[in-house]
Amino acid sequence: MRKYRKEIDGLRAIAVIQVILFHTGFQIFSGGFIGVDIFFVISGYLITLIIIKDIENKKFNLIAFYIKRARRILPALLIMLAITYLISYFIFLPGSHKTIGQFIITSIFSISNLFLYLRGNNYFGLEDGNNPLYHTWSLGVEEQFYIFFPIFILLSKLIFKNKLLLPITLIALLSFCFSEIIQKKDLIANFYLPHTRSWELLIGSITALVTNKIGLKKNEILSIIGLILVLLSIFIFNKTYPFPSIYTLVPILGIVLILIFGNENTFVSKLLSYKYFVGIGLISYSIYLWHLPLYTFLKYFFEINNFNLFLYFLLLIFISYVSYKLIEIPFRFKLKQKNFLNIMFMISLVLTIFAFFGHLNGGYPERKEIFAKLQHNYGFGKFCNGNTIISLKCSESTNPELAILGNSYAMSWVNSLKKRFNLNIVQFTQDSCALGFVDNVKDINSMPCKDFYTKSIDSILKTESINNIIISSNFNKEISNDIFIKSFEELLLKLNNKNIIVLGPTPKAPFNVGECLAKNELFFSKKNCDFTLSSDHKFKISIISKILINFKNVKFFDISYIICPDNNCSMKLNNDILFYVDYGHLSNDGALHIIDQLDLNF
Repeated sequence: MRKYRKEIDGLRAIAVIQVILFHTGFQIFSGGFIGVDIFFVISGYLITLIIIKDIENKKFNLIAFYIKRARRILPALLIMLAITYLISYFIFLPGSHKTIGQFIITSIFSISNLFLYLRGNNYFGLEDGNNPLYHTWSLGVEEQFYIFFPIFILLSKLIFKNKLLLPITLIALLSFCFSEIIQKKDLIANFYLPHTRSWELLIGSITALVTNKIGLKKNEILSIIGLILVLLSIFIFNKTYPFPSIYTLVPILGIVLILIFGNENTFVSKLLSYKYFVGIGLISYSIYLWHLPLYTFLKYFFEINNFNLFLYFLLLIFISYVSYKLIEIPFRFKLKQKNFLNIMFMISLVLTIFAFFGHLNGGYPERKEIFAKLQHNYGFGKFCNGNTIISLKCSESTNPELAILGNSYAMSWVNSLKKRFNLNIVQFTQDSCALGFVDNVKDINSMPCKDFYTKSIDSILKTESINNIIISSNFNKEISNDIFIKSFEELLLKLNNKNIIVLGPTPKAPFNVGECLAKNELFFSKKNCDFTLSSDHKFKISIISKILINFKNVKFFDISYIICPDNNCSMKLNNDILFYVDYGHLSNDGALHIIDQLDLNF
């Protein structure tokens, strides 16, 4: 029987505490994200010991192993997902609720990390810091390891007999080398993909094999050095360091030293075995699951201050303890296997169905009238994101007369133009792409911006019926430096035989206007959702005007005076028109109101 080590629960406590303090904005814990790396090493260590012991005792069963992992992981995860989704249904705007639904599905299928990699960014949904399910990416990495690692062990036993250290070490080295290579080219892939993270879990496996062979050792100095390495990493590292990378070896080496040399009579073991550390370690899984949803909802309703943070920590411990006692323990040890599998299947099925249809309909905008008004304005539809051809899916005719070209800010004008003008419209839009031929989108699902604009302009030039083009953007990138400016000018030159109208940009709000308006409606909040037109925006308008004055076929409409008369940007007009759905994207009503005020002639 494997001996229980209290100090490992103490390590879990340190890991989860620093992750929480990092996510809640304590600057001194700038390296708190390494808590995830600590979890990876511990998981690799414990899982390997479990598998090896079962194999040595000739009682290892792959299916039984998976079910034990499911009992450990799924119940608390699914309950957290269900409650988070239910709260989101009542409070979050359609775009945000849709994104949460996507994370529900990917969390259930243990692929949140792959989903985040494939997205590359989170443009229309919640940003990482406001996403209550963002942290499930690390669970995806661990769960993928749990699926494939025992199979790898069994195959290695067949090929290498009892010399498991060799193949595991080789794979760990390959994974580490691959991580070092790819982090110089693609930080997102390096952060999320399992083969660039697996070396961390495999170092835990190597540690388990070593301790299984030579036993645990007692060494005060080495165990203290290990603890110092872990603590230094928390305070020294920050987001500017690439992770995982060679820097990650610092805290990982510290954990390895503690696991091997921090035996029960050492100072480090006694410290980590302190009852409060052990107590937090025992409920650390539930703490990790709940810390981000709870913090996200706290930020949504309240200002972050010391008192609210204190209440947050108390509530987090209470919820996590209840989750541990009422969900983790019963489902892990007491529930019959058939009942367990049936319950997990039904919860997963219901959540997946709701989340899937929420994805299809844009986050259930019909929930409330306010949600319908503040749903994201995609033009013909989100399926037209990246469209570069003339088709009836993203066009009113095979011979359109007006083309909408640009990014998500251009999408906002499509529906209002369809309502007000008797013209056949085609939509060429791809979110996040600055106007021009500079690639600045990291989403693997989207074509490079250069290709998008090249193909779109080619379609425009080949379609003789298109005489007019409306271009729009927030113009953050287009005027940021000479490269982007020249690229924007190059795009305009390619269209010099067409009539071009440039609309925008919308003044950027210093907060999420859509959320502000929704809270006022749903929760009787009285927060002022208006803001003042900034000097930066006025400067941006002057730069755009100077660029466009050189193009005779281009008309520029500054819409700032409509949104912000007398420099006051009113986000609610006549108690009916809600202008923004977020920080700057126009609602359907907002775009229509502006179109009605402009003297557009086609």
